Amino acid sequence: MCEMGRTLRRRKWLKAQQACINQHKKSYQQLFSWLRSNGFTMITKLKPALFKDTGRGLMACESVSAGQVIVSLPRNLLITSETVKRSYLLPLLQLYNKELTPEETLSIFVMCEKARGQKSPWLQYFDIIPEFYSTPAYFSQEAIKELPYSLQENVQIQICCLQRSYQKLKGLLLQIENFFPEVKGQLTFKDYRWAWFTVNTRCVYLRAACKGENEGSFALAPFLDLLNHSSHVQVKAGMNQENNCYEIVTLTPFSKYSQVFINYGNHDNRRLLLEYGFILPSNPNDIIQFSSEEIKCAFEKYDQLHVTDEKLSFLRERKLLSMGCSQEGMTWNLVAALKLLSVRKHSREFWNMVVYEEVELSQQEQKKVAECARFILVNKLKEYEKKAVPKKKSYENLRESFHVRLAQALCREEQNIILKILKELE
Repeated sequence: MCEMGRTLRRRKWLKAQQACINQHKKSYQQLFSWLRSNGFTMITKLKPALFKDTGRGLMACESVSAGQVIVSLPRNLLITSETVKRSYLLPLLQLYNKELTPEETLSIFVMCEKARGQKSPWLQYFDIIPEFYSTPAYFSQEAIKELPYSLQENVQIQICCLQRSYQKLKGLLLQIENFFPEVKGQLTFKDYRWAWFTVNTRCVYLRAACKGENEGSFALAPFLDLLNHSSHVQVKAGMNQENNCYEIVTLTPFSKYSQVFINYGNHDNRRLLLEYGFILPSNPNDIIQFSSEEIKCAFEKYDQLHVTDEKLSFLRERKLLSMGCSQEGMTWNLVAALKLLSVRKHSREFWNMVVYEEVELSQQEQKKVAECARFILVNKLKEYEKKAVPKKKSYENLRESFHVRLAQALCREEQNIILKILKELE
C-alpha cells in the first residue's frame, strides 16, 4: 500500500512537472527568439525537456563529443555587476553609503527587473525562472525539522543572514520604489529571497581574465543555467577572449536524447540541498560531519585519563576538529581523534606521535578505536532512525510534501553511509 502511495505521488509530481514544461513552452520559444536577437547561436542542439530524476533539464538533440562546446553565450547576455552599473540603478547605488556584496548587487537588480515586467529587457529570461526554490530556506518549520540537526542550524543561519541583508538594504529599496513606481510593493523580503536564490543557484563564476571584470565576480547566464549538475561529468568553463563569449566545453560525451549535465563542483549533499535545493543519490562527494559535542560525548565515555578537554584542545590547535565519514570510510581527522582517545599515556609529545602515525597502537588500543567508532556511528544512526518514524500527517500542499520527502531522502543517504561503515567495522 505504501509503495502504491509513493508511486501515485511520483506520478502526480511528474504530471505537474510536465504541465510546467507545457505551460512554459511558449516562454522557451520567446527566450530562444530573444537570445538569437542578441547574438546567441546554438552551437550544440539542446532543448528543454522533462527527466524522471531531475525534472527540467536540457536534452541533446544530437550526439555530443568530449571536447565539444555545448553553450557559447555572448557577453552582452550575461548579467554582471557591470550590467547593474550601466543600468538606471547606478545613481541610487552611488548615493547608498553601505557596501554591497556582489550577491546583493545582483539580487537587487534581478528583483527590480522582475518587478518591471514588460519594461524589462530581460523579461524573456525571467519568465522561465521558477517562482519558488526547493532550498531549505523555503521549507516550512515542519519540513526543516526533518533535516539532520546540524543542517537545521545551518538553515536558520542562512535565513538570518538573508533577513539581515534585507534589513540593511531597506533604505535603498525604499528609494528605488520612490523613483520607480512600477516596482512599488514588489521589493518585499519574499521578493528578495527569490532574487537572492535566483542568483545563488544560477550564477557562474567569472575569472579575472574576463575583460572589465574583477576577480571573483559572478554572472547570471540565460539558457546556460538550465543545465543540471552531475558529479560524474567534467567541464571547462570561462570567457573565450577571441569571441567574447562565456563558453562551456564538456569533457564527457553524451548520447542523442540524453540529458546534458555540467558539474557545479565537488559538493556533498548537504551543500547541494542548502545552496541549490537538490541532492544526488550515492553522491561520491558526500560527507557526514560530526560536531565537537558528538566527539566530546565519545571522549567522555572512553577517555580513561579523564583529560577530554585537554585532548580536544590538542586537536583544535592542530585544526583536526573537522571530523566525519564518507562512502570511503572515516576521514583521516576522525581516525586520528579516535587513536588519540584510545591511548592512556598523558604526554602531548606522545599524542603528537600517535596522531601523525609515528607510533603503532597495541591490539588493545586498536580494538578500542573500533569500539569508539561504533559508539559515535551508532549514536549518529539514532538521529536518522528517529526521523524515519512514519508520521500520520497530511501536509498543507504538494510543495511542503515534496520538501519533507527531500529532507527524508537526505537522511536516508547519510544513514546508508553510516550503515556501510558499521558493516565494515564488524
